[in-house]
Amino acid sequence: MCGITGVFTKTGVPASVVADMNKVITHRGPDDEGYFYHGENADIYCGGVSTPVEVYKSDLSYTPQTNNSTINTTIKVGLGHRRLSILDLSSSGHQPMSTEDNGMVMVYNGEIYNYKTLRDQLSLSGYNFRSNSDTEVLLKGYHLWGKAVLERLNGMFAFIIWDRNTNRLFAARDRFGIKPLYYYQDIDKTIYIASEIKQFSQCPNWRAKINLERANDYLRWAQTDHTVETMFDSVYQLRGGEYMDVDLANNNIHPQRYYNLESNLDRYAPLSDQEAVRYFKKTLTESVEMRLNADVQVGTCLSGGLDSSSIATLANGIINKGRLSATDVQHTFSSCSHIDKYDERKYVEKVVQMRGVKSHYVYPDSNTLLKEISEIIWHHDEPFLSTSVFAEWSVFNLVRKEGIKVTLDGHGADEILGGYSSFYGPVVANHIRSLKMAALLRELSGERTIHNHKWGEILTRSIICMLPERLKNYAVIQSRRKHRAELVINDEYLDSRRVPRSVLNNRSSSLQMANINQLLFSSVPKQLKWADRDSMKSSVESRVPFLDHRVVELSIALKPQLKINAGTTKQVLRQSMNGILPDEIVNRQDKMGFVTPEQHWMQNESPAKFKKLLGDSIEKSRGLLSSEDYELACRVIDSSLPFSRVPWRAICFGAWMDSFNVEI
Repeated sequence: MCGITGVFTKTGVPASVVADMNKVITHRGPDDEGYFYHGENADIYCGGVSTPVEVYKSDLSYTPQTNNSTINTTIKVGLGHRRLSILDLSSSGHQPMSTEDNGMVMVYNGEIYNYKTLRDQLSLSGYNFRSNSDTEVLLKGYHLWGKAVLERLNGMFAFIIWDRNTNRLFAARDRFGIKPLYYYQDIDKTIYIASEIKQFSQCPNWRAKINLERANDYLRWAQTDHTVETMFDSVYQLRGGEYMDVDLANNNIHPQRYYNLESNLDRYAPLSDQEAVRYFKKTLTESVEMRLNADVQVGTCLSGGLDSSSIATLANGIINKGRLSATDVQHTFSSCSHIDKYDERKYVEKVVQMRGVKSHYVYPDSNTLLKEISEIIWHHDEPFLSTSVFAEWSVFNLVRKEGIKVTLDGHGADEILGGYSSFYGPVVANHIRSLKMAALLRELSGERTIHNHKWGEILTRSIICMLPERLKNYAVIQSRRKHRAELVINDEYLDSRRVPRSVLNNRSSSLQMANINQLLFSSVPKQLKWADRDSMKSSVESRVPFLDHRVVELSIALKPQLKINAGTTKQVLRQSMNGILPDEIVNRQDKMGFVTPEQHWMQNESPAKFKKLLGDSIEKSRGLLSSEDYELACRVIDSSLPFSRVPWRAICFGAWMDSFNVEI
């Protein structure tokens, strides 16, 4: 796990730009740093302040020749890297890494879990290896297979390759966007690529300007990371499953898709329900085992819910069976609360007692949140939706304090297995449309009995799922107005009545399409960004077994009844973990996750402090938020309106504009 930087220009930029961009993300890789510069006359490999002495003593084609501080030149190509050492801790894993003939140079962030298998295949094709790293396997895999290497990879990754012979830039991101990759192109068509948006603040002539459409989606619809655009104008992200192949003679960027989820689903159609459950359990276990492979210790995040408990328990079984060596007992990390309503420790401790793991607990509090809010927003690059991010932030702080560098996390399970109440709409809509009255009555009864949902609300939500898009757009807007639950950008700047497609597709009449939307556009992309920033701030690598592409494809392809049946969600996971997890967790129906007592903090514990933050943020929003929005959010804090995330979104938005000096 690392941080990467790339600069590609026809006009030339100072080499110091790459160094400055790389310095901004020191937290992503404190173990090593490296640089490659291509100028008019020569190529230079450099180290930096964090580069170990041993790296300079290595005898490799990419061994640093000097310290970056001695370089004062103009470059056409620049690559920078920050290293968090996880696999092959030796100097041979240093980056930027080149092929032996220096024909290709690469910087890479992530992990390729099947790299040993790929290495064997490459060895049969005549390739020799100088390291035990997945980095070298990826570089030589691209050298042999070109972009087709992407289809062979099981992992999370973002990487940049410069091919000297063709003068082309190739960059790619993993199938579901677990690892970040942003790009920005200035008026001279210079291409800047980065792991985090804040790196672009070091680019010549950079000005942070707001993308009003995306800001409106955040404030009105609570949507982020649902398009290629970011909240910064002219800053884009490669989506999961995309690559760019750029001829540096013209620097024209046209991202292309290499992975299509839906085309990989038919292979699972012949599976019976029993076969699907067995195959799901087998594939998820293999995914966990692959993600336990590291040259440092791996811990697990444990919320007490079904997803994280499954990951922690499967990992424990693999370690105890000796299939992987463990240098110490298994460590779990949990966020808790002193307020019972928001606390899951009783579920966490059932797993801890059953498996004998060493548990660690953190109790996020409002005082720490308010003290660290500016730092959190700076690390996240863009405003986020709730203080649950702070719970995850606190957990990874704890992970690092305990000396753990890698964790397994449960992100993605709810989206691919139908774990949210929003999925009930498509399920009921399907029963109505197909006239399956017995199944409809079972579902309505289950949702009412288990979740206390009113039949009228369920049917209304289901009917919206069945509407044509124009009527669905209107119905969603009217529903939101009824609850007055959104902030609105001042009409002077933007008057948008458009509902983001990610919101409309959450109300698809097909459960499978709703799953895909949550995975690719709605829920998972923002969760992955939050997890990346929270973990990397503490120099910790977060791995997500549920987002192994084999687990995802099988889960999306499952019949609806293996996801939701009679009000009970994630049926296939519950059946897979029956007898492995405590019954109280397998049968648990409520959902919390890394929750914080946000409502209690705002309404009971520190209302005056939150109102002060709110007023400051609206003032810092440069007129985008109005006094009307302040009154709306204060009514939520005063409990005169039902609790919502409105106050936090306003606080976070204004603080973000101030932190990054965002212009309108």
